[in-house]
Amino acid sequence: MNRTAYFTIVYRPFLPWKHTERTLRIARERGFEIVVAWDDRNSRSDYERIRTLADTVVPFTSHGMTEYGYKVSRHIKSEFALILADDEEPADPLWDIAANPPSASRFGIPVIPVLGDRYMKGHIGMQERLSWMEDWELVPRVRHDGIETMFEGRFQSPAPMVEMLTDKLPYNAGLLIWHYLLEAPRAEREAKAERYAKYDIFGDHATRLFWEEQPESLIDIPVEMRQYLPKGELHGKRQICVEGHATPAPASR
Repeated sequence: MNRTAYFTIVYRPFLPWKHTERTLRIARERGFEIVVAWDDRNSRSDYERIRTLADTVVPFTSHGMTEYGYKVSRHIKSEFALILADDEEPADPLWDIAANPPSASRFGIPVIPVLGDRYMKGHIGMQERLSWMEDWELVPRVRHDGIETMFEGRFQSPAPMVEMLTDKLPYNAGLLIWHYLLEAPRAEREAKAERYAKYDIFGDHATRLFWEEQPESLIDIPVEMRQYLPKGELHGKRQICVEGHATPAPASR
Protein backbone atom coordinates (compact mmCIF):
# COMPACT_ATOMS: atom_id res chain seq x y z
CA MET A 1 0.00 0.00 0.00
CA ASN A 2 1.23 3.49 -0.84
CA ARG A 3 2.01 5.38 2.37
CA THR A 4 2.26 8.86 0.88
CA ALA A 5 0.10 11.75 -0.24
CA TYR A 6 0.98 14.03 -3.13
CA PHE A 7 0.36 17.53 -1.72
CA THR A 8 0.43 20.65 -3.85
CA ILE A 9 -0.62 24.28 -3.50
CA VAL A 10 -1.85 25.65 -6.81
CA TYR A 11 -2.25 29.12 -8.27
CA ARG A 12 -3.31 29.29 -11.94
CA PRO A 13 -2.25 25.64 -12.26
CA PHE A 14 -3.03 25.09 -15.94
CA LEU A 15 -0.76 27.70 -17.48
CA PRO A 16 1.05 26.00 -20.40
CA TRP A 17 4.49 26.03 -18.75
CA LYS A 18 3.29 24.42 -15.53
CA HIS A 19 3.34 20.69 -14.80
CA THR A 20 0.25 20.44 -12.61
CA GLU A 21 -1.93 18.15 -14.70
CA ARG A 22 0.97 15.94 -15.72
CA THR A 23 2.21 15.38 -12.16
CA LEU A 24 -1.28 14.81 -10.77
CA ARG A 25 -1.91 12.14 -13.38
CA ILE A 26 1.40 10.45 -12.53
CA ALA A 27 0.54 10.60 -8.82
CA ARG A 28 -2.82 8.97 -9.58
CA GLU A 29 -1.19 6.21 -11.65
CA ARG A 30 1.28 5.53 -8.85
CA GLY A 31 -1.40 5.29 -6.18
CA PHE A 32 -0.68 8.43 -4.16
CA GLU A 33 -3.40 10.11 -2.17
CA ILE A 34 -3.79 13.51 -3.89
CA VAL A 35 -4.52 16.60 -1.80
CA VAL A 36 -4.67 20.03 -3.46
CA ALA A 37 -4.69 23.37 -1.65
CA TRP A 38 -6.76 25.66 -3.86
CA ASP A 39 -5.76 29.35 -3.88
CA ASP A 40 -8.88 31.55 -3.77
CA ARG A 41 -7.54 33.68 -6.65
CA ASN A 42 -8.05 30.80 -9.09
CA SER A 43 -10.94 30.55 -11.53
CA ARG A 44 -14.08 28.47 -11.12
CA SER A 45 -13.45 26.65 -14.39
CA ASP A 46 -9.99 25.56 -13.23
CA TYR A 47 -11.53 24.40 -9.95
CA GLU A 48 -13.92 22.11 -11.78
CA ARG A 49 -11.05 20.79 -13.86
CA ILE A 50 -8.76 20.02 -10.94
CA ARG A 51 -11.51 18.22 -9.04
CA THR A 52 -11.31 15.51 -11.69
CA LEU A 53 -7.61 14.99 -10.92
CA ALA A 54 -7.47 15.00 -7.12
CA ASP A 55 -8.93 13.11 -4.17
CA THR A 56 -9.28 16.22 -2.02
CA VAL A 57 -9.40 19.87 -3.10
CA VAL A 58 -9.57 22.40 -0.26
CA PRO A 59 -9.91 26.13 -1.01
CA PHE A 60 -7.97 28.54 1.20
CA THR A 61 -7.72 32.32 1.55
CA SER A 62 -4.31 33.26 0.24
CA HIS A 63 -4.02 36.96 1.15
CA GLY A 64 -1.93 37.05 -2.03
CA MET A 65 0.50 34.44 -0.69
CA THR A 66 0.36 30.72 -1.55
CA GLU A 67 2.12 29.73 1.70
CA TYR A 68 -1.22 29.98 3.52
CA GLY A 69 -2.13 26.82 1.63
CA TYR A 70 0.03 24.71 3.94
CA LYS A 71 -2.83 24.81 6.43
CA VAL A 72 -4.62 22.41 4.09
CA SER A 73 -2.05 19.75 4.99
CA ARG A 74 -4.24 18.78 7.95
CA HIS A 75 -6.54 17.10 5.42
CA ILE A 76 -3.83 14.59 4.48
CA LYS A 77 -4.66 11.06 5.62
CA SER A 78 -1.40 9.38 4.62
CA GLU A 79 1.66 8.93 6.86
CA PHE A 80 3.91 10.96 4.56
CA ALA A 81 3.51 13.80 2.09
CA LEU A 82 5.48 14.55 -1.07
CA ILE A 83 5.23 18.34 -1.28
CA LEU A 84 5.46 20.02 -4.68
CA ALA A 85 4.71 23.42 -6.21
CA ASP A 86 2.58 23.46 -9.35
CA ASP A 87 5.60 24.29 -11.54
CA GLU A 88 7.68 21.35 -10.34
CA GLU A 89 7.99 17.66 -11.17
CA PRO A 90 9.78 14.84 -9.32
CA ALA A 91 12.25 12.65 -11.18
CA ASP A 92 11.23 8.99 -11.41
CA PRO A 93 13.56 7.71 -8.63
CA LEU A 94 12.05 10.24 -6.22
CA TRP A 95 8.53 9.07 -7.08
CA ASP A 96 9.72 5.55 -6.24
CA ILE A 97 11.22 6.34 -2.84
CA ALA A 98 8.37 8.69 -1.91
CA ALA A 99 5.82 5.90 -2.33
CA ASN A 100 7.43 4.00 0.54
CA PRO A 101 9.94 6.15 2.47
CA PRO A 102 12.64 4.25 4.37
CA SER A 103 12.05 5.88 7.77
CA ALA A 104 9.73 8.19 9.69
CA SER A 105 11.80 11.23 8.78
CA ARG A 106 11.81 14.54 6.92
CA PHE A 107 13.81 14.37 3.72
CA GLY A 108 15.78 17.22 2.18
CA ILE A 109 15.65 16.99 -1.61
CA PRO A 110 17.59 18.94 -4.27
CA VAL A 111 15.32 21.30 -6.23
CA ILE A 112 16.86 22.07 -9.63
CA PRO A 113 15.87 25.26 -11.56
CA VAL A 114 15.80 23.98 -15.13
CA LEU A 115 15.43 25.51 -18.58
CA GLY A 116 15.39 22.93 -21.35
CA ASP A 117 18.40 20.69 -20.73
CA ARG A 118 20.25 23.33 -18.71
CA TYR A 119 20.03 24.40 -15.08
CA MET A 120 20.89 27.62 -13.27
CA LYS A 121 24.05 27.14 -11.27
CA GLY A 122 24.23 28.59 -7.77
CA HIS A 123 20.50 28.29 -7.19
CA ILE A 124 19.97 24.62 -6.36
CA GLY A 125 18.22 24.36 -3.01
CA MET A 126 18.10 21.42 -0.60
CA GLN A 127 14.50 21.65 0.59
CA GLU A 128 12.27 19.55 2.82
CA ARG A 129 9.79 18.05 0.36
CA LEU A 130 9.07 14.53 1.66
CA SER A 131 7.84 14.56 5.23
CA TRP A 132 6.50 12.33 7.96
CA MET A 133 3.27 14.17 8.75
CA GLU A 134 2.77 13.49 12.46
CA ASP A 135 2.88 16.87 14.27
CA TRP A 136 4.22 18.53 11.10
CA GLU A 137 3.44 22.18 10.34
CA LEU A 138 4.69 25.36 8.72
CA VAL A 139 5.45 28.06 11.27
CA PRO A 140 5.71 31.78 10.40
CA ARG A 141 8.97 33.65 9.95
CA VAL A 142 9.57 36.89 11.85
CA ARG A 143 10.55 39.73 9.53
CA HIS A 144 13.16 42.40 10.27
CA ASP A 145 10.37 44.69 11.52
CA GLY A 146 9.02 42.09 13.96
CA ILE A 147 5.98 41.17 11.86
CA GLU A 148 5.26 37.48 11.37
CA THR A 149 4.84 36.23 7.81
CA MET A 150 4.14 32.87 6.25
CA PHE A 151 6.41 33.79 3.32
CA GLU A 152 9.45 31.52 3.52
CA GLY A 153 8.33 30.19 6.89
CA ARG A 154 9.93 27.01 8.21
CA PHE A 155 8.64 23.49 8.58
CA GLN A 156 8.51 22.19 12.14
CA SER A 157 8.32 18.55 13.16
CA PRO A 158 9.76 16.19 15.80
CA ALA A 159 10.88 13.82 13.00
CA PRO A 160 14.63 13.77 12.17
CA MET A 161 15.93 15.39 8.98
CA VAL A 162 17.69 13.24 6.38
CA GLU A 163 19.15 14.86 3.27
CA MET A 164 19.00 12.97 -0.01
CA LEU A 165 22.39 12.27 -1.61
CA THR A 166 24.03 11.55 1.77
CA ASP A 167 25.59 8.41 3.19
CA LYS A 168 22.32 7.68 5.00
CA LEU A 169 20.70 6.73 1.70
CA PRO A 170 22.05 4.85 -1.32
CA TYR A 171 23.28 7.40 -3.86
CA ASN A 172 20.92 8.01 -6.76
CA ALA A 173 21.35 11.05 -9.00
CA GLY A 174 17.61 10.99 -9.74
CA LEU A 175 16.50 11.83 -6.20
CA LEU A 176 15.57 15.37 -7.16
CA ILE A 177 12.80 17.75 -8.18
CA TRP A 178 12.84 19.67 -11.47
CA HIS A 179 11.66 23.28 -11.05
CA TYR A 180 10.32 24.94 -14.23
CA LEU A 181 9.86 28.54 -13.07
CA LEU A 182 12.51 29.71 -15.54
CA GLU A 183 10.18 28.65 -18.36
CA ALA A 184 7.55 31.16 -17.29
CA PRO A 185 7.11 34.24 -19.49
CA ARG A 186 9.27 37.19 -18.45
CA ALA A 187 6.24 39.19 -17.28
CA GLU A 188 5.21 36.34 -15.00
CA ARG A 189 8.64 36.22 -13.39
CA GLU A 190 8.74 39.99 -12.98
CA ALA A 191 5.40 39.91 -11.17
CA LYS A 192 6.68 37.14 -8.90
CA ALA A 193 9.85 39.10 -8.07
CA GLU A 194 7.69 42.11 -7.18
CA ARG A 195 5.53 39.99 -4.86
CA TYR A 196 8.59 38.48 -3.19
CA ALA A 197 10.06 41.94 -2.57
CA LYS A 198 6.96 42.95 -0.60
CA TYR A 199 7.50 40.14 1.88
CA ASP A 200 11.30 40.11 1.98
CA ILE A 201 12.88 43.47 1.19
CA PHE A 202 16.42 42.24 1.88
CA GLY A 203 16.27 39.07 -0.20
CA ASP A 204 17.79 38.84 -3.69
CA HIS A 205 14.98 37.05 -5.49
CA ALA A 206 15.53 38.64 -8.89
CA THR A 207 18.85 36.91 -9.59
CA ARG A 208 17.31 33.46 -9.63
CA LEU A 209 14.37 34.54 -11.79
CA PHE A 210 15.96 36.45 -14.67
CA TRP A 211 18.26 34.15 -16.61
CA GLU A 212 18.25 36.62 -19.50
CA GLU A 213 20.59 38.93 -17.55
CA GLN A 214 23.01 36.11 -16.78
CA PRO A 215 22.90 33.52 -19.58
CA GLU A 216 26.32 32.26 -18.48
CA SER A 217 24.66 30.90 -15.32
CA LEU A 218 22.79 28.31 -17.42
CA ILE A 219 24.94 25.20 -17.74
CA ASP A 220 24.34 21.73 -19.11
CA ILE A 221 22.63 19.29 -16.79
CA PRO A 222 25.13 16.52 -15.91
CA VAL A 223 24.63 13.30 -17.85
CA GLU A 224 23.86 11.24 -14.76
CA MET A 225 20.98 13.61 -13.93
CA ARG A 226 19.84 14.38 -17.46
CA GLN A 227 18.55 10.86 -17.96
CA TYR A 228 15.88 11.63 -15.35
CA LEU A 229 14.34 14.57 -17.19
CA PRO A 230 10.63 13.88 -17.82
CA LYS A 231 9.98 11.89 -20.96
CA GLY A 232 10.16 14.12 -24.02
CA GLU A 233 11.87 17.00 -22.21
CA LEU A 234 15.40 16.37 -23.41
CA HIS A 235 14.62 16.43 -27.12
CA GLY A 236 11.63 18.79 -27.06
CA LYS A 237 10.58 20.67 -30.17
CA ARG A 238 10.09 24.12 -28.63
CA GLN A 239 13.06 26.51 -28.63
CA ILE A 240 14.14 29.07 -26.04
CA CYS A 241 16.63 31.78 -27.01
CA VAL A 242 19.55 32.04 -24.62
CA GLU A 243 22.16 34.71 -25.38
CA GLY A 244 20.95 34.96 -28.95
CA HIS A 245 21.12 31.23 -29.59
CA ALA A 246 18.29 28.70 -29.79
CA THR A 247 18.61 26.00 -27.19
CA PRO A 248 16.42 22.86 -26.83
CA ALA A 249 13.62 23.19 -24.35
CA PRO A 250 10.63 21.09 -23.31
CA ALA A 251 7.89 20.51 -25.82
CA SER A 252 4.59 22.21 -25.08
CA ARG A 253 2.54 20.39 -22.49
